[in-house]
Amino acid sequence: AWTRFNSYLYGTVANTDDIVRFDYGTRDGSNAINAYWTWGDQHWDKLAYKKNLKEIYAYYVPTADSDNTYVSYSYDGGTNWTNKTINMTGTTAFGLKSLNINGGIGNAFRVKIGNNTLDETFNVLGLDLWALPYTFRE
Repeated sequence: AWTRFNSYLYGTVANTDDIVRFDYGTRDGSNAINAYWTWGDQHWDKLAYKKNLKEIYAYYVPTADSDNTYVSYSYDGGTNWTNKTINMTGTTAFGLKSLNINGGIGNAFRVKIGNNTLDETFNVLGLDLWALPYTFRE
């Protein structure tokens, strides 16, 4: 059962007598909320050609408690992920982190950013990837 009351969404929790407010807070009971955003495969309009991922830029709004945010990247459609932790804490209006990486060789790269630490928040504005064309031999 779901209802809207005073502009907030409420619902029941399966197999319990609990009524909870949805989309509120930084925890699911006593558990962390696994919040993330995945960006689809980036191939720079050249899917048939291999690239070597070199950098990922994360644009964000700094918060007081986002030092365990992670950026993950995958060169195989999300089957395998490599994680890098970034600290997005601060008091400025805008933040930028540049991750210099050896992201591997692939036709396309998928990126994910998230945070699953109890009571931490994060505010992502966007991600950019930078890759070089891969040449096996010249």
